[in-house]
Amino acid sequence: MGSDEKFMELSTQLKKLGFNDSGLINSLRDHIMKGEDPIFTINYREKINEDELRTWFDYEVGYEKNSFELKRFNSMLSFADDAVDRSFKPDITRNETLAVLYYEREQDRYNMWNECLVTRAELNRLPLPAIIEHGHYHGINTHELDNQMSNVDWHRHPGNWFYDRDNPADLQLKEMRRLEKQLDKLGVIDGPPQAVQVWEHLLVKHFSGTSIGDALCEGAPYLAASFADRRSEIIIVHLNNKVMNTQNAEFLKKSLLNLGFGESLNAELDKKMEAKTPEFMLALRHEFNQKNVDYVLHFKAGDNKEMYFFNRYDATIPHKDDPAKNINQTFYINKGSGITAKEAFNLMEGRAVHKTLTNLESKKYQAWITLDDQNLTENGNKKLKHFHENYGYDIEKVLAGKGIKELESNEAKNDLLRSLKKGNAQQITVASESGNTKYFVAANPQYKTVDLFDEHMKKIKREVLLEPGAKKNEKLNNKASVAEDAAGKKQSKKSKVHV
Repeated sequence: MGSDEKFMELSTQLKKLGFNDSGLINSLRDHIMKGEDPIFTINYREKINEDELRTWFDYEVGYEKNSFELKRFNSMLSFADDAVDRSFKPDITRNETLAVLYYEREQDRYNMWNECLVTRAELNRLPLPAIIEHGHYHGINTHELDNQMSNVDWHRHPGNWFYDRDNPADLQLKEMRRLEKQLDKLGVIDGPPQAVQVWEHLLVKHFSGTSIGDALCEGAPYLAASFADRRSEIIIVHLNNKVMNTQNAEFLKKSLLNLGFGESLNAELDKKMEAKTPEFMLALRHEFNQKNVDYVLHFKAGDNKEMYFFNRYDATIPHKDDPAKNINQTFYINKGSGITAKEAFNLMEGRAVHKTLTNLESKKYQAWITLDDQNLTENGNKKLKHFHENYGYDIEKVLAGKGIKELESNEAKNDLLRSLKKGNAQQITVASESGNTKYFVAANPQYKTVDLFDEHMKKIKREVLLEPGAKKNEKLNNKASVAEDAAGKKQSKKSKVHV
């Protein structure tokens, strides 16, 4: 067997065991392709919640096959102030490895560097909890499905898979039927093995001791053994709640960063989430163009009290003398996306922002948006005005031919347009016969033009922007006309000489 074929065989073995780290696979490839050492070890590490799993894989050249084989691997689970370590036969999966290590951790059996290999027979003897990882399969978030199933009293189930149409007002039965349809999609035979594993776990966890559980065991005898042994729910609840909480916190922190709120709120966010505060607010202040902006960010726990959502924030531009003249606006966030902190300031200052939005059919589209001073919601929030692509506003065309130096190179032009689309009043340089003049310009999609400001951000007539280019073009046209006339007269004279 060649090196390529052997690498494919051994890398496939690792992946089937659940060790899919790309760095680990690349390290295996390097050793196999070099083929220099008859014995080698590769390793990798991964975070498991607050713990760390580190695994070493020992390969040797087998005498019978005369090629590399995985002989054993050693895994060490490190946590807080200690660690537990075991060696495993090469047919033990990653999840089974975790189950053994967590089991020994719970039993306070910290057998550091235990050289006794864990075999399949030992696994079958130990009362191990299954390590089943939630995920997204067939468009279903199994963690959410698990939580939704927990809110239903399955003991009320009639014992079959059919919704009682004679009692459509029974909302519990209706919800059961909806969840059963989700389970049907999750447990398809030809689906991913992980999906089927989670599906079986959910059945055991929620249907044990119920009529529907008895009906399942009668119709699918192979499930009876799983129902008889309910070990599977111990670790998934403990482990994956931590996983989901960590992922939830990281998603929120990434959202804050992408929305321009930085990282200063991260520590306080962690404290509130760890305290399981049902609803909380975080505040911070930014400064733009020498003006302060105060933000209050609203976070709320979901129905299962495990996931937090950042759905909106309040922004205020305080008036230095009269609080009654403060500018206030609430902005809403959808799945971590929305108006950024700087864009909010620009909108509240009266400028337009260009955004990629999503309609009710989940299709993306581009539009300029502004705050509508004349159209308020019941709580006094200004509604958004949208100017879609078919409205016909093209800011690049509006600026073209005005003698703006920033349009002379692609890089400077792209920077200018990008800044304007974020709602900024951007400085430009306009060339004229009297020299270069600095202005600030901002998009005005409603009137398909731009707003013009002087160097002190005082608004001036936008026609000023037209003058340098217009006069210059006019003079150039006049010069060209004079030149053409002179050339015509000269040619006329020459013609007369030849005659």
